[in-house]
Amino acid sequence: MSRTQALLDHKHRSLKSVMNFATQLEGGGAQMVAAQLRSGFLALGFESSLLSFLYEKRSFELPGPKPSILVGKKPGLFGLPQLLVRIIQLLRQERPDVVLSHSVYTNLFVLPVAAILGIPHRITVQHNETQDVSPIFQLLYALFHMFRINTHTVFVSDASYESYLRKYRCFQRDSSVVKNLISLNWRSADLSVLESLNLRPGERILFSVGRLSRQKNHAVLVEAMKRVKGCKLIIAGEGELRPILEEQIQQAGLESSVILAGEIPREKIVALFGTCDIFVMPSLYEGRSLAMLEAVQAGCSIVASRIPSFEEIFADCPNDIALFDVNSSEELAQTILSAVAELPAWRSIEERVKILQSRADDSEKAINVQLCRSYCENIGWSSCSAQ
Repeated sequence: MSRTQALLDHKHRSLKSVMNFATQLEGGGAQMVAAQLRSGFLALGFESSLLSFLYEKRSFELPGPKPSILVGKKPGLFGLPQLLVRIIQLLRQERPDVVLSHSVYTNLFVLPVAAILGIPHRITVQHNETQDVSPIFQLLYALFHMFRINTHTVFVSDASYESYLRKYRCFQRDSSVVKNLISLNWRSADLSVLESLNLRPGERILFSVGRLSRQKNHAVLVEAMKRVKGCKLIIAGEGELRPILEEQIQQAGLESSVILAGEIPREKIVALFGTCDIFVMPSLYEGRSLAMLEAVQAGCSIVASRIPSFEEIFADCPNDIALFDVNSSEELAQTILSAVAELPAWRSIEERVKILQSRADDSEKAINVQLCRSYCENIGWSSCSAQ
C-alpha cells in the first residue's frame, strides 16, 4: 500500500485500531456519533470498538454490534478505583492507536490513562455548547487541551466551538469542527408505533425528539399546544422533567393531544420521522442536534427555536423551515399553525406508510465512512485506510 493510502501518525506508524468511549450519563446524540464512527472505521478496515461505562437500554438501540460494557451498574465512590483499574487493564492490553472520548466521565477516566500509557492519539469530542457543561468541567477540558492530556479536540458545530473559544483561547490550536452527519434507514422502520395514535381525519402529527430536560424546552411546547387545535403531538424521550410535564399536560386538558412516548427504539423513531407532518424542536440551546439532522434528512417540515446551532444547520437546508422566539409559547403556537396551513393535503396513516415504504434504502454505511474521513482530514491524518 502506498504512503498516501496509509493513515500515518506523527511517528509515521500506520494506525490500525480505534476505540470509542461513551457513557449512558449523556444524551443519545453522543452515543450515536460514537457508534457511527465505530461503524465507519470498521468499513475502512480498522479494528474499531465502542465501549460504555454503564449498562443502559439505549445503548442497545445503536447501529451495529452491541457496545462493550465495562461495569454493570453506576459505581459508587468505592467502586471508582475498580473502574479505573478496568480501564488501565483494557488500554494496556489493547494498545489502540486512537482513543475517542465522547463524554465527561470518559474524558476524566480514559484520557489521563491513555496519556500515561503513551497512546498517541487521544481525541475529545465536544457535543455541546458551554451552556450545557458545568464551569468546572469546562475548565478541566481547557486544561486537558492545554497540557495535551488530549491531543486534539473535535467540536461538532461552529456554535459549540465558538462558545468554548470565547472563554478559552487555548482551543485556537489542535482543534477542529467536524459537523455530525446522519442517515435514516427507512427499511428498518417499525410501523407499530403508529397503531396507538388513533389519528382522526384531518388531524396533523407533530413530532419532537429529546430528553425531557430543561434544555429541550418541552414546557413551552406543551403550553403552545393549548392554542394549537387539530394536531397531535408525540414527544419521544425520557428524563427528569416527566412528572412536571405530565402534570402540565393534565392541567391543560391535553391528554388526548400530547403523548409522552418515552424512550422508544430507533426503528420507531424512523417511522415517526417518515410519517409526521411537522417536526418541532424548541430547544434552548444545542451543540449539533442529531434529531434535527434526522428531520432534515427525512425531508420534514420543521418548526424550531431561533438559536445559533439550528440556524447553522438550516443555512443550506432545502426543507420548509419556520423559526420562533425560544421563550414565547404564543409565537410557537402561531408558528405551528402557520406551518400547518402551508401543508399539502391531509393523508391517512395508510397513505403515509405507503410513502415511507416507497423510499429507497439510504446509504448509511457511506454516511458513516464520510464522517470518519472528515475526522481524519480535520485532525491532520494523511488518509483514511488501515494498512
